[in-house]
Formats: sequence, C-alpha cells, structure tokens
Amino acid sequence: GADWSHFRGSDGSSFSAQTDLPAGENIGESIVWKKDLPGRAVSGPIIVGKKVFVTASGGPKDEQLFVLAYDADTGEELW
Repeated sequence: GADWSHFRGSDGSSFSAQTDLPAGENIGESIVWKKDLPGRAVSGPIIVGKKVFVTASGGPKDEQLFVLAYDADTGEELW
C-alpha cells in the first residue's frame, strides 16, 4: 500500500485509500510478523517504502526513548 508517513496517515484523516486490506474476523490471519519492543510502545507506526518506524519508552520513569526501524517484509530490525 501507500506510505503511512505520520500519525493518522499521510493526509491526517486516519483512513487509507487502499481497498484490498484485511478486515473483520480474519484480520489476525494477515499478520506477517510482530516484534517485542523495548519498554512501552505507545506510538503509531510510520511506514515509508519498505521500512516501518516505531518509538518506545523505557526505564523506571519511561525517560529512555527508543526509535526503531524494521524491514516491512521480514520484520528484521534495521536499527
């Protein structure tokens, strides 16, 4: 599908123009990969090209911030 370049999508509407996305009862069957993140993951993922970017926070007061990038196809951590 198209890039999801920031929170609530590229146009800010929270909607995708793509029409062949999974939905309903079978949505879990379309999950290709998932990852445990360091600490709390309270962000919405950003997708650009073949990369997925997420943020997380950790530490006793969630003062440690993480930005991670994954390969969209394989889930391999890039950085």
